Amino acid sequence: MKRYLIGILRYLFYTHERIGKNGKPFRMYKFRTMVSNSDELLDYVERVQGRDARGKIVGDMRLTTFGKFLKKHRVDEFPQLINVLKGEMMLVGPRPHSERFARKWVPEDLPERRLLVKPGLFKPMMAYCDYDEGGLEFVTERKFLEDYLQAPFRTQCRYLLRILLPPRFKWQLIPGGRVYTKKDFYTKRTPRL
Repeated sequence: MKRYLIGILRYLFYTHERIGKNGKPFRMYKFRTMVSNSDELLDYVERVQGRDARGKIVGDMRLTTFGKFLKKHRVDEFPQLINVLKGEMMLVGPRPHSERFARKWVPEDLPERRLLVKPGLFKPMMAYCDYDEGGLEFVTERKFLEDYLQAPFRTQCRYLLRILLPPRFKWQLIPGGRVYTKKDFYTKRTPRL
């Protein structure tokens, strides 16, 4: 019976080593959304399908049908609450990347600053919009890190409240005095934060 339960848990959950505060590695928990040998297939899938400008694999064939559903509704991240409770992550902060991804895709000025704070369950960009269509991820991350290093608790609260707002209100929170719509992000007219 115990073996059976362990087998089910291994099938449901996925752990991966990520970079935490001060460069300390930790095991991040997620629901399994890909085939079990997805790490071994990564190099092949990168060669065949390629990556977009944000570093995401285009049409990733490693995703299972149920995994697509979990990712679409962002439920695959729910087990990371375990990491939050263990103190390895906080609610809002830069997403925890693997060392391989960070070396290749994170802009050069960010890696040192990212290591000063714990990674987050929600990325700062989610305070402004629900997806990264306009390339806002690293722009909002820089702004979050500046604010967080000056006033950690206030910054966490402010970003968390913005993330919990309904999407239609998020477009009005983008600094600059203009209300941005989803159309602006689809046409790549990204705001400066």
